Amino acid sequence: MATYLLLAAFLVACAPIVSILAIRRNVRRRRQMLLDQTTATFGLDGDASFEFVKYKYDGVGRAGPTWGQRLGVIGHWSAAAAPLLATNFALALFAFAEIAQSRFGVDEAVDRFVLSPPQPFRWVIVTGFCAAFLNMCADLLRAVRNFDLSPLSFLDAAINILLGIFVGLVFYFAFDIFNADLLPNAFAQAAGGTKLPFAIIVAFVASYYPDAVKRYIVRVSHFNYIKVEKTATFNGLKLIPVEVIDGVDSTIRKRLEDYHIYCVENLAVANPVMLYVETPYGLYARVDWVGQAQLFSAFGVKKAAALLDLGVRTLLDLEAYAAAPAQHQAILKAMGDVLLKGAISPDGNDPTAPVVGCIHAALAALHVRRLKQLVNLLRVKVDT
Repeated sequence: MATYLLLAAFLVACAPIVSILAIRRNVRRRRQMLLDQTTATFGLDGDASFEFVKYKYDGVGRAGPTWGQRLGVIGHWSAAAAPLLATNFALALFAFAEIAQSRFGVDEAVDRFVLSPPQPFRWVIVTGFCAAFLNMCADLLRAVRNFDLSPLSFLDAAINILLGIFVGLVFYFAFDIFNADLLPNAFAQAAGGTKLPFAIIVAFVASYYPDAVKRYIVRVSHFNYIKVEKTATFNGLKLIPVEVIDGVDSTIRKRLEDYHIYCVENLAVANPVMLYVETPYGLYARVDWVGQAQLFSAFGVKKAAALLDLGVRTLLDLEAYAAAPAQHQAILKAMGDVLLKGAISPDGNDPTAPVVGCIHAALAALHVRRLKQLVNLLRVKVDT
């Protein structure tokens, strides 16, 4: 039985690391092929947005690294994965042994892997490891999707696993010392009349969300010389959800969150080519979404919605009106009523000057100019 436990713990420790590295290699190859197809189709060589993506997935060139570079990379990944491998192996072996001994009555060969005499807090460790292991797999998969997996990712994962279990144990002993009995009677009846330790639940939450627990502890501790968040500041600062973008629903929002895009501001500064390569949506859709997000980010939801009624869908749509104000005085006046709302008195000689200046200021942002460069290249390709 001990041999089977050792083998199971070894597989649990090795399988995630090997799988993640294999998936990363496959993702890189597929995205490199997509970049080649994009270059051949749209001719984006020289575009700033495309060059950033190209370097991210082809930093060492298609010829591949030398043998010396390969050995160095293998050494770096191995050294970083070793602590995570050891942590997962030790905790998985402990968890399997505890479950086998308590549930299946295994032989005495398993006793050397468990605590003797049995201690109640062992299930805090088992629960914490299970939650931390799930959180580790989710974080590593997200890193693969973003293609930002590095040797440090494995070190961070090992630290988060140990930290989550440690926080769970701290909560357990704190409740044990103060004899906390916080479970409602409904939980006790569901458990067959036996109240489950509250620390088991806390251990799972603390291990799956260790960063949130740390922030909560700092906020409620009131330690001196530690800066805490002034929550009243956030009352007037509201994030604009990406669902306001035409074409983005809750399913797409969930997919964008994997790439750290949680609000309109994140999407406004995103690289459309990067989103095209890393998400299953078309290039033109990405360009349109980013352009809409820039409009909402620059002027807010109400003003952007009012501009939509005037036929303005993206921020770049305003450029044509600002470039020839004499030909678009009527619509520029309507835009001025939306954007300025009487905040600036119109110039008698040129009543459209304030709104034109406001548009030029919005178009001068670097992320807007980058999108304009990409749009111009696409227009040339489409027109030809």
